[in-house]
Order: sequence, then structure tokens, then C-alpha cells
Amino acid sequence: MMGRKSHYGEGSVFQRSDGRYEATATINGKRRSFYGKTKTEARQKRDEAKRLAARDEYVEPNRQKTGDYFEHWIATHGPTIERSTAQMYAYYIRKHFIPILGHIQLQKLTVDHVQHMFDQLIKEGLQSTTLRLLHRIIKAALNDAVRWERIPKNPARYVKLPKEEEKREKRLLTANEAQRLIATAQDALSEGQQIGAIILLLITTAIRIGEAQGLHWSEVHFEKKEIRIQSTLKYDRKGLGLYETQPKSESSERKIHLSRISLETLSAHHVNQVEMRLQASEWEDNNLVFTTPQGKPTWYNTIRKQMAKFFRSIDLPEDLRPHELRHNVATALLEAGVSMKTVQELLGHSKITTTMDIYGHVTPQMRENAADEIDRKFGKG
Repeated sequence: MMGRKSHYGEGSVFQRSDGRYEATATINGKRRSFYGKTKTEARQKRDEAKRLAARDEYVEPNRQKTGDYFEHWIATHGPTIERSTAQMYAYYIRKHFIPILGHIQLQKLTVDHVQHMFDQLIKEGLQSTTLRLLHRIIKAALNDAVRWERIPKNPARYVKLPKEEEKREKRLLTANEAQRLIATAQDALSEGQQIGAIILLLITTAIRIGEAQGLHWSEVHFEKKEIRIQSTLKYDRKGLGLYETQPKSESSERKIHLSRISLETLSAHHVNQVEMRLQASEWEDNNLVFTTPQGKPTWYNTIRKQMAKFFRSIDLPEDLRPHELRHNVATALLEAGVSMKTVQELLGHSKITTTMDIYGHVTPQMRENAADEIDRKFGKG
């Protein structure tokens, strides 16, 4: 009996009947066996496991493939986040991660494997912003693998990405360009063109394009001179359609007091839509402010193409993005002396630091206003 106890002792290594060597140890309160073709190999595996356990990094051996883990992760993580975000994660995982890394056992996944994947994606021409998004996704997925004790460390943490490209500066319209845009949009609106109403609402309320797509007539209050932002439209990759959801944060659900231009725009557009509805052979009644000629929800890409054509027609850059009209409104308000807190609430940012990070820059007009204010306050009368 004494020999058998020694045979299976904490430091023992013995040969099994199948020829392999087995080393044993108590890891995390449980008896574990480690195998190798030689005594040295078995002993090294055991000692490495003990070192990992001492650092609280030991995980149970698992043959799960990385691809299977990614599928499990998106199935588990997806329901906890916004639908469009979950669908985007699933799209990138299946398009980029699984084809390159899916065949590798999760516990054998190394920094070299992940680095190789990103090097390959770089050669395929993916932009740095996309690469960084992919890096955030794979880090999040593998962080959960560590938390769920499937791997000891996250190999994605140590990947090197190319230097981030300089961000394209947001396009600020000059006063002349903004006036020309508004005047031409008003002309388009008077001719029954919906794109004129969309542009006017974006540049006078600073709402997001998805919020404009999801705006209902029941959320437009002409008497109170306000609109309520309570929903947004997003693209469903699975259903290949649009779906309505709540805005991105609680602060995004907000009331916006309407300017005279905004009120006139919505009033004229409402008349235009009634006429469009009467002319339509079929009408899908969604109570939406902006629709297709059949009353269906509008698509972002359709609006963007219409806007590019509109900008081109008045010699504005056709790459001016819908979101940049929002940026123009915020900057114009700050130049006019409107407080950062008011602009934050108008934009629907959850934190004022977000507004300050985006709009905390100083424009020439702000410098001029500051100088004028100093003269007004401290100048001699």
C-alpha cells in the first residue's frame, strides 16, 4: 500500500499501460492528471499547471474550437445588447474571425494567431477604423472567455494595429453655404420634394438621421412647438428590413423646441404627404413623418444618395454627410453663445463630456465673440 501511495504522490510521475507518462497534482482542490510521451513532458505540464494555479490563471483543459466559442459568445452576449449592434458583431465574427481562426482550439489560440488574422485583414485593405472595431469585438469576446475560465489570458490584448488614420475633419458650412442650402431646401419643399423637408429638419433641430426616420406625426406637437424623440429606425441584417427601436440612450429620448423654420417645414411637409397619400394606389400607414411614396419607412442609404445629389446641385461637397448637418447646428449654437449644457440636451448626449470632446474646439467666430465680449465688459464707454 505504501508503494501505491508513493506511486500516485504529489511529485510522482509514472508510466501507464498505454506507454504514456502521467504526473499528478492537486489543482484548485481537485486531483488532476497530466500526460506526456516522456516523464519530463508530463512533469512540465504538471508544473506549469501549478504555476498557473498559483497566479489564479489555471483553466480546465477544453478542446472547444475558437469558431464554436465565437458562435456561443454571440448567442450569449447578443441578447444583452442592442439588436443592430449584436447583428453587426455576428456579421464581422462570421466574415472575418471564424474563417481565419475558427479551426484553432480556443485554448491553443495565441497572440501570433490573432496578429496573423489582423495582418491578413490589413493586406485585404480594411481601414484602420474597421480594424479597431474588429479589435474591440475580439477583445470583448476573449475577455469573456477568460472570465468564464476557458482560457487563462486574452491573446487579443497584445495585438499591434497600424497607426490610426487621421480623422476627416467634420465639414463646417460657411454662412453663405448654409443660407444657400436652406433656401434651396425650402424651394424643394415647396415643390413637394421630401428631401427638402429632411434637410431643413436636420439643420434646424440637430436630430440624428435615424431619429428623423423614426419620427411619428403623433410626436410632432404644433401647438407646443416641439417634437418628441422617442424612437429611431435601424437596419435588421437578418430580416433585411428596418425596425423601430428606442434611441441609443435615455438622454436621447428628449423634447426639442422647434424654431419657426422647423414648424413651417413640418407643416408644409404634412400637406405634401397628404397629397402624396391621395395619389398613391396603396399606402402603408405607419404614421411616420418621412416615408416612401407608398408610406413605408425610408432607408438611410436612399436619403444619403438623395442628399448627395441635392448638395451637388448647389455646388456643395457631395460627401457632406447627414450627420454633419447636426455638427453644423451644434457649432453654430455654441458660436452664438448658447451654453454647452443646452447643446448637450439638444443633441441628446448622455454626458456633457461627450459634447465637450466633440465640440470643445474654438472656432474663429468664438474667438471674435470672446474679444467683443471683453470689449463690452471691460472697454471704456
